[in-house]
Amino acid sequence: MCVDPERAIELKQKFNFSKLQFTKDNFVKMALIYYRLKSRQPVIIMGETGVGKTSLVNYLADVMEALYLKLFLHAGVEEREI
Repeated sequence: MCVDPERAIELKQKFNFSKLQFTKDNFVKMALIYYRLKSRQPVIIMGETGVGKTSLVNYLADVMEALYLKLFLHAGVEEREI
């Protein structure tokens, strides 16, 4: 994934991604998600509440100018709801 740094800054200001921390770990995660999407593989992101999963996906979708569907799964979700 090759994103122009100026474009990333522009998007961050435009969409106010103040909650997203641009760490090496986040860039690696974005690259892995990007390559899975390019190879048409499903992507499942799991983690504790408040670690930035949604912010990361929102940012990546905006950078890629892509549409996506969020599905919040938890122990109470039944198969028919999915």
